[in-house]
Amino acid sequence: MSLAHRLRIHEEASGCSVYLYSLFVGAGCESRLLVGFTSRALFVAAPGGNDSAVWGPAGGPDNFSLGNSYAITSSGGLGISASMPGTDNMALETQSCSPFSWCGNFAPGDRVLFTGDNPDTLRLTFGSSISGVGFQMQQNVLSPLFLGTLSAFESANNLLGFFAENGMSNANNDNSAISLGVLDTTGANIAYVTIGDSDNQDRGFGINQLSLKTTAAVPQPASVVLLLTGIAALWVRQRWAS
Repeated sequence: MSLAHRLRIHEEASGCSVYLYSLFVGAGCESRLLVGFTSRALFVAAPGGNDSAVWGPAGGPDNFSLGNSYAITSSGGLGISASMPGTDNMALETQSCSPFSWCGNFAPGDRVLFTGDNPDTLRLTFGSSISGVGFQMQQNVLSPLFLGTLSAFESANNLLGFFAENGMSNANNDNSAISLGVLDTTGANIAYVTIGDSDNQDRGFGINQLSLKTTAAVPQPASVVLLLTGIAALWVRQRWAS
């Protein structure tokens, strides 16, 4: 038997959101408390060991023939494998809006992993389980609205949580791409995540560098109220800082 509950805290002015996804699984009611983020700053400020990973060396050459898998190593030594099903061909590009580069709304110079023009989801598998991952995302077509999705799984392939966020896709070159992130507050239980675009799936999407949480975020709380208190504090601090 399983029971899931999802709560969203949203700040209209800044466009930042925090989600709470609680999951209780099995006869023993083992609990998982996941938080979804739509602000990279809030994700990085949350408890847990910080790490990061860039898609290829900064300033390195673009590569339009990665095939259906590509592996990188984080700053802290964590192996990360990006993969697509079948014969899909991914590409590595740089946000710059110069000829033959990614011209979108990531920050100038961001390295972008592009899924190619296909309807499939992108899977990121981690060398060891982590507690959280965050990134920015853009659809590969200039459109008023798209829906980015992020699902987190444990090593036994059980879904830990699912989060989605509406985004705008444009060529402003201004770091306005939406952020998606997930944090498991009960420990390093995330073995892999899948990322998708549920609206215009025939054009693919790109993601930029990864922000990672490699250790348990906080000790398992005695109640959901304690978790909400900590998340609300981060949310208020970000609001007043902006």
